[in-house]
Amino acid sequence: MVKKTNVLIAFATITLLALLGLQFYYVIKAASIKEEQFNESVSMALCKVADMMCNDMENCSGWESCCMNPEHKGEECNISLNEEQKARMDSLLNYYMEYYHVDLDYSYEVIRTDNSPPMPGESTVFGQKLNPGLPGEYQLRLDFPGKDQFILSEMKGVFISTILLILALIAIFSMTINALIKNNATLKRTTDFVNNMTHELNTPIANIALAVSAIQKPTASDERKVSYASIIKSENERLKLQVERLLDISRLESSGLCLRTETLDLHLILQEITTSFSIAVTKENGQLNSELNAKNSIVHGDRVLLSNVISNLLDNALKYSSGKPVIKITTGNTGNMLELRVTDNGRGIPESEQRLIFEKYYRVSDGDVHDIKGFGLGLTYVRKVVEAHLGSITVDSTPGKGSTFILKLPLSV
Repeated sequence: MVKKTNVLIAFATITLLALLGLQFYYVIKAASIKEEQFNESVSMALCKVADMMCNDMENCSGWESCCMNPEHKGEECNISLNEEQKARMDSLLNYYMEYYHVDLDYSYEVIRTDNSPPMPGESTVFGQKLNPGLPGEYQLRLDFPGKDQFILSEMKGVFISTILLILALIAIFSMTINALIKNNATLKRTTDFVNNMTHELNTPIANIALAVSAIQKPTASDERKVSYASIIKSENERLKLQVERLLDISRLESSGLCLRTETLDLHLILQEITTSFSIAVTKENGQLNSELNAKNSIVHGDRVLLSNVISNLLDNALKYSSGKPVIKITTGNTGNMLELRVTDNGRGIPESEQRLIFEKYYRVSDGDVHDIKGFGLGLTYVRKVVEAHLGSITVDSTPGKGSTFILKLPLSV
């Protein structure tokens, strides 16, 4: 599944890049066509002006004496138009530029170019040969210094819409790929959850079945029957607890939490829980230390739900401890919040996984999903309960050095 997803992402990325390449190509092509249209309009206007000027011999009568000095032979020579010639040229250029929709500032000059190229290399300069029937070659040249900016401004709407569409396409593509990756990760976690749940539920069911078979044997003594009945009861309670945990999460997802709030002293709740929990720690030859330093430990919340949260954190600390468990509980006040810290000496959590451990079904990868019993729902439950109390839960952990879960709840004012 992961391989197929990676292939799909790679193919989609290549397709997107190809589409972007084609889009840029067509935008550049459109700009090139726009420039060709501009050049054609200018050329047609110049041609019309040149025809009109060349048909008017009176206006061209002053050109013959220009540049007759031998030192200018073979060189360009600007012709100074008189007032009448200039007015005539201005009138014709303005008329035909407007006629061909060339709305751009320009400058012009008439040049004699007997031995010079008819057109310079600048893309903003246009030339049209004049042939007034006089000796020498004459050319009318127009310079559009703002031509490139004009073309860009004409393409502004296309550029902006293209950029916006490309950005939208990239955003949608990124969100789709991100959703695909998340869905793939959720599918994997869900598969692991189903496998793990099957394992967790099968164990008590198998133990109950074995105990029932043993009780049904005619040779079973009354003492053994009592022992097997105790096993059945214990495994049944375990099975019931697992099912209730699943139902709790289901209720959280569907209808949210129904808080039965009251004013509570969290220190008293902690003392009650640690008294009973210390028995389990002692069985593992571990230590459970408490430092209740908070001067104000009064909060407003649901006693049962907050007790479940603390029990869950302590249960995780015990399950994930390395060797003999060493668990420490500390409290303190930060501003108007009560801070509870539960520290263990376990395997720790990699930084890359710390933001994921509160997600449903997620379990820290350890090479064996059944190594530590559970569904990967406990911390999801903790986060939802704490957030329902307007608090927060975070983790500070270093692999190989244990973890500290930091719970903050608002104080009751």
